[in-house]
Amino acid sequence: LLAEAGFPNGFKTTLETTRSFGSPFNESQEAMLAMWAKIGVKVEPIWYETGRYSETTLQGNYDNLGWTRSEQASNPFALSSMHSKSEFGSNRSHVADPELDKIIEKYRAAFDVNEQMAYTRQIQARAVDQAYVVQQPTQLEYAALHPYVKNFGRMSHQSRSANLFERLWFDK
Repeated sequence: LLAEAGFPNGFKTTLETTRSFGSPFNESQEAMLAMWAKIGVKVEPIWYETGRYSETTLQGNYDNLGWTRSEQASNPFALSSMHSKSEFGSNRSHVADPELDKIIEKYRAAFDVNEQMAYTRQIQARAVDQAYVVQQPTQLEYAALHPYVKNFGRMSHQSRSANLFERLWFDK
């Protein structure tokens, strides 16, 4: 695929990221760097401390590649942030795709859950086909709950974990 894209000998690039998320995030970054190297993509990581990372890469301000914990590839609300006119910092992959914009606008206007899911599938397919986001491996997480805990669902991004409890109730 690299040869077809005009890079028969691979290419070099930089990756702006941080180590401040700790394990297992750091290990998944190392694994991806090693996998890219095997196919000829030589990536020089630029490790930022938390403050600089938050002001740059996390906001979508990076030169070549930026790496962050993100739910863009799975969460419909986050997929919606790949709209070219999304608020500053939410379109971290710098997507400007008129076809994707149209699907996202239809998703945002839909009220029916089944219709929203159909648009979500289209958004995901387009995002994967165009490789706007490369989803990194993630660890499995488990939760043990009493049977009377209802509507519990895991958010795919740790910083949004408080949202879990906005919709949760006890049936007891």
